[in-house]
Amino acid sequence: MTLKLLPIAALGITLLSLSAEASREDFRQHRQRTRIREGVRSGELTRPEARHARQDQRKIQGLENRLENARASGNEKKADRLENKIEKVQDRASRRLYKNKHDDDSRPYSGAEHSPGDDHGGNSSNNSTPQSPVAPSTPGSATGQ
Repeated sequence: MTLKLLPIAALGITLLSLSAEASREDFRQHRQRTRIREGVRSGELTRPEARHARQDQRKIQGLENRLENARASGNEKKADRLENKIEKVQDRASRRLYKNKHDDDSRPYSGAEHSPGDDHGGNSSNNSTPQSPVAPSTPGSATGQ
């Protein structure tokens, strides 16, 4: 009886490891997309940098689709190679994104934040210079007497 359960247990362990690997890849993809969105909103990524980052993510998604096909066809050797390649491409994309977000290139106006003095519209309360907490007293004002 226990000998019959052994292959079923092995299959279960294999499926769990495959789903864990898939969820790790999905998590990395989700995190990268979030980092790209945040970089665009904050102005840390220029439009070309964001476009390249999105291209990297599409390439990774294509590799993941090929990996699913290899697993479905039972080609474990090809699946292993694709897993390694996906990890390398994800690492490279992550390093590039970090580098681009932390370089000196930035968009002058991202839409999410507005710097005082910019002529790009936005929140008009940000267009004025910051006021000191205590207004200076002037002769004849109620605060000075």
